[in-house]
Amino acid sequence: MKGSGNFRLAAGSALLAAALFAAPEAAAQLLGNNLAPNVNIINPPAAPVPVREVAAAARQPVTFNLSVGMSFGTQRAGCADYTVPAGTRLEIDHISAASVVLNQGNTIQATYSTHTGGAINEFHLDFHDQAFDPTQPLFVADHAQLAFADPGSVVELCAILKNTQGSGSGGFTALRAAYTGYLITTP
Repeated sequence: MKGSGNFRLAAGSALLAAALFAAPEAAAQLLGNNLAPNVNIINPPAAPVPVREVAAAARQPVTFNLSVGMSFGTQRAGCADYTVPAGTRLEIDHISAASVVLNQGNTIQATYSTHTGGAINEFHLDFHDQAFDPTQPLFVADHAQLAFADPGSVVELCAILKNTQGSGSGGFTALRAAYTGYLITTP
């Protein structure tokens, strides 16, 4: 009885091998259809095999900048707009913003909004003081953030200062922001 386990294993292996050779179609199903001959495509570097990403034509990279200007002596919201081209939906993947405020101790709040499906979506930018030059504070925000905007809608960037900036006539750029993402062709 001690050798009966080895006999059963050998007999089972022999039956499996016989079944695979007797019915190649069943063997292909059992082993997968990896029995096709190897195919090698040889192209010189000057003529590579053309490869096309099917979705690439519908997704075009886009970058746009918005600058928010304010008049001296104000602190309330100044805004700047970007209009999404008709026939495309905007996908925002990243926003980077900077603000140089003129007065020491002043800070800035900023939001941007998008419109999707009739709803307004508002996103707050998280600014950090760079403490580079105390006489002219620099605040930056850097966000990897997924947001969408419908065709023909407006992306709006707005800024509010904690305190008024400067005095007299004229103005200054309170905030600059760069957006990156994709314009997606809509049917």
